[in-house]
Amino acid sequence: MPAANPDLIVWIDTESTGLDPATDDLLEIAVAVTRNDLTEIGAFDIVIAPSAGVDASIERMDDFVREMHTSNRLIEAMRGADAHHPRVADHLVAGTIDRFTAEHTGPFLLGGNSITHDRGFLARHAPQTFTRLHYRSIDVSGIEQEMIRDGYDRQIAAWRDRFEPSEAHRALGDIRDSIRQLDALRSIRRVRTLGP
Repeated sequence: MPAANPDLIVWIDTESTGLDPATDDLLEIAVAVTRNDLTEIGAFDIVIAPSAGVDASIERMDDFVREMHTSNRLIEAMRGADAHHPRVADHLVAGTIDRFTAEHTGPFLLGGNSITHDRGFLARHAPQTFTRLHYRSIDVSGIEQEMIRDGYDRQIAAWRDRFEPSEAHRALGDIRDSIRQLDALRSIRRVRTLGP
């Protein structure tokens, strides 16, 4: 596989009925493309109407997931006119990535938080989208863990005390939280590097 594009990051977050791509349904995909300095080029979000139907997907959810997707109105959106069949959703997300990255050559680094989960769902349920991504990733949660182990725990804890996440548990809000988190981590590291 060629090297990842050096200029852009494709951020993806998914919502699903559970944690197992083999048995759970993909319910929402959001994508945001940023430059390396984390300025956003564009963003897109799509809700999926699962092939087996919304009620069957709700049955797959445990109580926690069902309550979360009820309160964040994802279940309501899955029943709406803007929800798409999984294959259509995959096609639209892949096309959106192509549009946002038209002047650049892929594949692109996947950015996000705990992205092994998202990558697994994309591989199984959104193969066109998956092919736009490099096998290397920027996992913000992993970067944070490494920085904590490297002595930045107090600075990260102070940032977390001030951080106000979207709390929506919807894909695009989660992406933007991840981008804000990476920006903060870069700033924390920069302060120590440029310190007295």
